[in-house]
Amino acid sequence: MKLPPRRAGERGSATAELAVLFPVLLLLLGFLLFSAQTAVAQMRLEDAARAAAREAARGAAAEAVDSVARRLGGADANVVVRREGGFLEVEVGSRLAGPFGDLLGNQLKAKATTRAEDSEAPGAMP
Repeated sequence: MKLPPRRAGERGSATAELAVLFPVLLLLLGFLLFSAQTAVAQMRLEDAARAAAREAARGAAAEAVDSVARRLGGADANVVVRREGGFLEVEVGSRLAGPFGDLLGNQLKAKATTRAEDSEAPGAMP
């Protein structure tokens, strides 16, 4: 099978197309990696919030609740525990690390709510 002859104006067109396409592909790859990093960080914070809420519900000291949240959510995680009635709400937040996180200033947060074991709410188990 014989290829058609090249026209004079087409010489180097593949190189020019690649030069335009390459930065677009790099931006797409960067966005995909940033999205994956964000999803993993959010899941870590949610796990940290749930574990810290369990510790707080058991009546653990504030240092133990912070320790659990920071171990699972990262050393820079900030932890806020609120008690409303017979329920405890734990919020764990952290900044997203990396060049994209600093550029966008992302603050990720996760909340978990549980009933305190020493709760006097109606229907609470003895």
